[in-house]
Amino acid sequence: MEDILQKELLRPAEVAVICGVTRNTVYRWIRRNVFVPVSIGGCTYIRGRDLRAHLNVNPSLCDQPEAGFEGELEQEAHEMLLKFRDRR
Repeated sequence: MEDILQKELLRPAEVAVICGVTRNTVYRWIRRNVFVPVSIGGCTYIRGRDLRAHLNVNPSLCDQPEAGFEGELEQEAHEMLLKFRDRR
């Protein structure tokens, strides 16, 4: 785990493993500007230094229990509903 935290760029799947969450949660964090992604050749990465800095400031980020699959679907549906309402 220490080796992975020292990487310059991390894939969302790696961040998910470090934080004990799903990849969908990592992408949700990106949408909510918890992390600013780096795109290289169509692939999304998170800077290792950004993850380390965020964990230093907010160590509970990875301690929060992961919402179940149904909770993620509910959250996604709610976000889609809000976007739809904003367009009207």
